[in-house]
Amino acid sequence: MTIEPSANVLGYGVAVINGSYPDPVPTPGLPNAFTAGVTRPAPRGAQKFIWNPDDRRFVQSWINNEVDNSDIMVPVVSAATGLMYCAHKDHGDYQYVGLDWLTGELKQRWMFPDDSRRWNALGGITTVLDSGDLLIGGVFAIKRLSAEV
Repeated sequence: MTIEPSANVLGYGVAVINGSYPDPVPTPGLPNAFTAGVTRPAPRGAQKFIWNPDDRRFVQSWINNEVDNSDIMVPVVSAATGLMYCAHKDHGDYQYVGLDWLTGELKQRWMFPDDSRRWNALGGITTVLDSGDLLIGGVFAIKRLSAEV
């Protein structure tokens, strides 16, 4: 099963995440969203392209293969911070990461306090608040992550 979240666009740049599970389960559904990355490999990677208006084509800008996309969450890019915000899971623990929009390098990481599935951002949308805090939707609740972390 492949889930293809919306692309992120800022200026001439467009970024997409990989939603193809390398080892899909036979019966897709909600439980997959909570076990991916733990019971089987999660889809990994984000990639950015830049539109070249002279050649009228996209050219590759960067690829980041670190990001675990098991949350099926649309990443968000912020012109103010220069980061693309992505849900991420590391060894079963939910996190949020900020990738540099120009290079794809992981620049910031927000760790959640435990391994609870309530941190899953399944289908949620992220909003970057004026304070720099992140407001993240999800299947269980809206979560606010402090920029101070």
